[in-house]
Amino acid sequence: MPKRRKPFTRISNPQKLVPTQSTTELLLAIYQHEGVLTQRQIIKEYFRGKTKSWPEFRLQKYFDHHLLNKFNAEWVNGENLKETVYTLGTMGARYLAREVQIDYTSLTWRAKPRWLTLAHDIKLNDFRLAVESQAKRSPDFELIKWMSETELQQNHKIPGRPDGFFLLQRKSPVIQNQIEELAILVELDNATHPLKRFVTRKVTPALKYIGSKEYERTFGVPNGAYFVITTGAKRLANLKEITEKAGGLGRFYFTTMDQVERGVLTEAIWQMAGSDELLSIKDMPLVPQLRGSLKNPTQSRISIHALAV
Repeated sequence: MPKRRKPFTRISNPQKLVPTQSTTELLLAIYQHEGVLTQRQIIKEYFRGKTKSWPEFRLQKYFDHHLLNKFNAEWVNGENLKETVYTLGTMGARYLAREVQIDYTSLTWRAKPRWLTLAHDIKLNDFRLAVESQAKRSPDFELIKWMSETELQQNHKIPGRPDGFFLLQRKSPVIQNQIEELAILVELDNATHPLKRFVTRKVTPALKYIGSKEYERTFGVPNGAYFVITTGAKRLANLKEITEKAGGLGRFYFTTMDQVERGVLTEAIWQMAGSDELLSIKDMPLVPQLRGSLKNPTQSRISIHALAV
C-alpha cells in the first residue's frame, strides 16, 4: 500500500503533466486576482461541470510540478477562514510569462499570500468573481475592464486606495438598443475601522477625485460611482448615513457580501447614498437626481452622470 503523503507536501517525482489552455487560464486568473485564489473559488469558477475528484487531482499535479504553491488557510490571524489557497509557483510564473509573452523578470507575482490581508483578499475575489461570472453568462452585460487593487496602487496611486475598478457595459433599461457604460470603484469594508476613518480615508478623497482630469486620464471615462461591500445591515446603515452627511449623495452605493451571492448584477441589492430605494446594477439610473431617486437632490455633488456614459 503506498505511503500516504503529508498535507501540503510535494512528491519528488510526479507523473508527467501536459498543460492545456485551461492551465493557462487558471494561472492567469490567480495572477490577476490579487495573486491568490482559494480552492473553493477555483473549483467553482474554473472546473465547472467536472467530476468532484478531477479538480483536486489536477490542482495536486499543478502543485507537485511547482506551477502552483498551496497553503493551509484554515485559521489566519485568529479567524477561521476554512480555506486552502493557491498562489503561482516558480514554474507557473515562468510558464505564464511565456504564454502571455511577458518577460519573466518583469512579471510581478506573489509566491505567498499576504497573510495580514488574506481574509480581505478572499472576499474581494468573491465579489469580483461574482461580477465576472454573471457578466459572462448574461447577454445584458459585458465586463470591459477590471483593474485590481495591486495594479491601481503600483501603477496609479489612486487617492483613498480603492480595492479595484471595473468598467461594465449594459443594455439601457430605458432606451432600446442603447449601450451604457458604468465605471465603478470598489471598496470591500470589513468593519475593522471607525466610521469617521471611512469618511476621511474613502469618501472625501473619492469626491475630490472622481470626475477630475487625473481620474479621466487613468480610467478613460469622465465620471463614475463608488460601490462599497460591507459585513452586515447595521454596518451598512451606519456607513450610508455618515456618507450622506459627508456629501456622497448619488455617488456611493452599498450592499453586503451575503446579498452579492443573490445576484450582484440583476438583483436589487444596492442602496444608494441619498435614497431609500433598493437598486440593481441592471436597472439603476444613470442620473438618479432627475429620476427622483435622491432624497435631497440639491445637496448632490454629482454632475449629470451618476455613472459614466
